[in-house]
Amino acid sequence: MTGSPLTQVCNFVDSILTPAGFRRKKTTYNRSLSGGIVDLLHLQEGVQHANQVAVNIGVHFRRSAEMLGEDSPPWIDLSHCHVRSRLNAISECDEWINLEDAENANGSLRPSIRQFAFAFWEQLSSVDAVLRHWKNQTFPPTDIVNTSAIAALMVDCGDFVGAKKLLWEMRQWRLANKLNPKIIDEDAEKLGIVLT
Repeated sequence: MTGSPLTQVCNFVDSILTPAGFRRKKTTYNRSLSGGIVDLLHLQEGVQHANQVAVNIGVHFRRSAEMLGEDSPPWIDLSHCHVRSRLNAISECDEWINLEDAENANGSLRPSIRQFAFAFWEQLSSVDAVLRHWKNQTFPPTDIVNTSAIAALMVDCGDFVGAKKLLWEMRQWRLANKLNPKIIDEDAEKLGIVLT
């Protein structure tokens, strides 16, 4: 193969994700599903980890973004994801993968994406699935979950009680950790929920 090691890894990941409907811009992949859900995979180059890449995965809910007044551009990057995780947090691959080794079919990248990333996206493939996994506490392991986005999905499905409970719990968590609850209060107001 030709090109930089990162380009070679992108080409390798293309062979896994393109057949499943993903498109790539630079080192970020998007797949749009029905219901305004966007799956994402992002290859993050190491700064302190030279010649290494970390694999981030996530999901963006366009309806939540709309309800909360958030940006939801046609192309979603990692910062727009309402739910996200590093691939190593849900699989057996290393957090930082050597660019020279990532293409090895016997390595951990191909099976980790196929088995674990796709399972993560499948669990969050519809609003019903997201809310069912949240309610049943079977949500996939994540690094970040925007609970306001989950609450917005609840409101959109008519579950104001569940949304209020979720936002109230997040507000209490922020207070207990000496964090300003203003952002939760603002999100609640956008959703038509009074917390205080």
